[in-house]
Amino acid sequence: EVKNRSTELERREWIKTTAIPALAQTPLLGGCPPSFFHSLSVLLQEQLYKSNSEIVKCGDKLEHMILLVAGAAQMRTRVGDDIGMMRKGSMFGEINALGLFNYSMATIQTTERTRLLVLPHAAMKQ
Repeated sequence: EVKNRSTELERREWIKTTAIPALAQTPLLGGCPPSFFHSLSVLLQEQLYKSNSEIVKCGDKLEHMILLVAGAAQMRTRVGDDIGMMRKGSMFGEINALGLFNYSMATIQTTERTRLLVLPHAAMKQ
């Protein structure tokens, strides 16, 4: 029970110091009330990637939004042409999280150790 309480307190702190500020700074969600951010943040998952790791490949099924909170990642077309660089605060898959499209429009590969927040499509239905 002590470990569960500790884990719960850590999760609450993470929501307060990491998840809510990251969501509040996004162009898509900026201006929404704090209660909305909190309801989304409890559904977020944090993922860590090593340098040169593929996050998603163009054409793969994608049903969530990705918010980059640390690190960097290169975006490429299906044929491998560079189309952009993701850095802290960058988002990808907004239309996927809204349920408007089911597949990734780009390949995203990390260029350094990277930390993401992942918001599933189900969270946007709330």
